[in-house]
Amino acid sequence: MFFGMNLGLGLARVEQPGLSDDPSLGLEYDAIFGLALTRRWAASLELSTWQPPNLDGNPSHFHMFAWRVEYTLGPADGLVLSTSLGLGLGDGSQSKRIGSASALSLGYRWPLADEVTLAIEAGAHGAAFTDGNALIPFTALHLRFYGRSKVRFD
Repeated sequence: MFFGMNLGLGLARVEQPGLSDDPSLGLEYDAIFGLALTRRWAASLELSTWQPPNLDGNPSHFHMFAWRVEYTLGPADGLVLSTSLGLGLGDGSQSKRIGSASALSLGYRWPLADEVTLAIEAGAHGAAFTDGNALIPFTALHLRFYGRSKVRFD
């Protein structure tokens, strides 16, 4: 089992009624709870938030609650490809929105200690609502802590 945290920046283009479609830079942060299934595969639940300073003068957030699947292309650490699919939520501008969300990222993970890894990831989150959408390319640092029963598969 593992717990991970991402912190990074995302540049979003949001299309919804009442908002400018100009790109907006914001803070991106995630929490990930999961399980290493094999040396190459892991599955987790991802809770992700993107928060710009303001969208057209209004504080806003975009959230993603999704299942995440990771595939490590090399050894237990190294190049990692991940994809997520789940629920997208938008709030703060004029009303709350619920829709679908997905993400795709590529990263590189290094071991820091026996039960701790650090990765850098780059990718994009996308959300689709009935009256709009958001596309958020991002880059982030990912710190992951493994339980004592971690199987490194080395």
